Amino acid sequence: MCDVENEINSEKIGFIGAGKICRTLAPNLNSAGFNIHGVYSSNKSSSHNICKLISNECKPYQTPQELVDNCDLIFITTPDDSIQKVTESIKWRGNMGVVHCSGAGTSFWLYKAKSDGASVASYHPLQTFSNDNSDITLKNVYFAIEGDLSLIEYLKNVTDKLGGFPLSIASEHKLLYHVSAFMSCGLIATVIGKAVDIWKSIGYSEKQALDFLTPLMEQTIHNVSQNGVLDSLTGPISRGDIGTIKGHIDSLKKHKPSLLSTYCALSLANISIELERKTDKTLEEIELLLKSTISAIHTESVA
Repeated sequence: MCDVENEINSEKIGFIGAGKICRTLAPNLNSAGFNIHGVYSSNKSSSHNICKLISNECKPYQTPQELVDNCDLIFITTPDDSIQKVTESIKWRGNMGVVHCSGAGTSFWLYKAKSDGASVASYHPLQTFSNDNSDITLKNVYFAIEGDLSLIEYLKNVTDKLGGFPLSIASEHKLLYHVSAFMSCGLIATVIGKAVDIWKSIGYSEKQALDFLTPLMEQTIHNVSQNGVLDSLTGPISRGDIGTIKGHIDSLKKHKPSLLSTYCALSLANISIELERKTDKTLEEIELLLKSTISAIHTESVA
């Protein structure tokens, strides 16, 4: 794929899939000087909308094969479960690059393209995307890159032009990498949602709850980024307040029993981190209390 390697801003780039990642990555690449030639999506209006965001030269294609035939580099930004199916449905060329943007998958998902002679890689921005991301910059974002060496080097240059940072991930570690990303984003949002539910149960709206909690959450993230995880732990477990933990459990049993198992599981995870710096009888007592509560929940669920 010499054209892609040697002429970083002149090759024609195409996108298959017009979802959240495409709506961010394609405009950012365009702003960085790359030639976004076309977009294909099974949702025709989505591909047209992406092209409007980019330039008059960006063309919505009717079929993925037609797009591939007219591009030097393809980014596949479909849902994960569709990537291999899309790849297998297309005839690729030996002088092109094919990249998917899944955080969980490796370049092996593109084996059909590789068998056709193309260079392949996975390229995942370690960032969260909502429904409207066209104005979001990718500056200072890390990009996990894995695949063929020649394409990795090209994608490192792409990342540099986007103002981001390349992150090399071995293929055998890709799923673990994605677990960490999911825990740091989707599951954190889930925990926040559960915290918001408590406020809603006592008469406040979701917006009010988020107004109350956002300063606390922002300071927590700041503390973790500046001081590390261990020195940022606060709350009744860090203080050894077993009476408060008992009160939490009793209150949840009475008012929000559906949250009790989640509370106990997260609290046990908190203890496992606390045990890295200290071991004392109170922590052991709290751990036993939480485990016995979980056991009681399981017993009740099968009774």
